[in-house]
Amino acid sequence: MEVLTEREIANQQVATYKMQRSAQDQRTETEKAKGTADMQADLAKSQVGVDIQNNRTAARKMEAQGEAAFIEQTGAAQGAQVRSVGLARAEGYAEAGRSPGTERRRRW
Repeated sequence: MEVLTEREIANQQVATYKMQRSAQDQRTETEKAKGTADMQADLAKSQVGVDIQNNRTAARKMEAQGEAAFIEQTGAAQGAQVRSVGLARAEGYAEAGRSPGTERRRRW
């Protein structure tokens, strides 16, 4: 009879320890949820900060792309202008019957 009583006590202790562990796990989850809830304002503020920085980054990228396109188009236009002026000069020299570097030099 004594062995049976000891087994029952042991079984009850095991059940008690399981319940205590479950209670501790629940307490931990509750504390975690409470901590997360307490930090919601900071989390939201942080997320807004990240969004703002992402927007600034996108704006800088778009500005750089616009500047690059402007420089490319301006360079192309300047190149076309130089080419046109060069061709016009070449035509002028051709019509005059001379080309640059072949002018007669005076002898003194």
